[in-house]
Amino acid sequence: MSRARGGKPRHAPDPIRLALAYFDALHQGDAERMAGFLHADTLTEFHALICTFLRDEADEGPDADGEYAVRAKLAGDGLTLEEALAVSPLRMWSRVLAPVISAGAFLDPPEILGEVPEGDQIIHVLTRISCSAGEYRETALEVLSFWYDGRDWWLDAGKKIHGLASALRNRRRSTRSH
Repeated sequence: MSRARGGKPRHAPDPIRLALAYFDALHQGDAERMAGFLHADTLTEFHALICTFLRDEADEGPDADGEYAVRAKLAGDGLTLEEALAVSPLRMWSRVLAPVISAGAFLDPPEILGEVPEGDQIIHVLTRISCSAGEYRETALEVLSFWYDGRDWWLDAGKKIHGLASALRNRRRSTRSH
């Protein structure tokens, strides 16, 4: 799922195939390919949320160790605030998702359980995903929602992005209080 020039993803317009390809990109640790499933507006929204965290951290000052840990993890170590804010949405997406992507290597191939259409422009794909490491095995249901913009199907990652933002906000609060 690489991005073509102009931000249009190259993919088949079949949400089930998209779900399988998305999980494959996750399994392969390919953040750029994963980003190809997201509408450009979603990446821009994600970038704006992360930039808000970077500005908040700059306003609060360095942590107890004298570092700007959020900036180092989300944009790159040793960057000024201005340089961090200028990091592209794709690069920032890749850096933020690095821990998730590395965990994706433990995912077994997903099992597609079905799709649930919601009108003619939204389809939810229900999957069973399993993660295994040694004797440990965890199974969960995951719903990937895709929406159609008249030309292409896109992964609806809005709730996941806001969930990530909430987790980052809580983590920042907990590190500031110690």
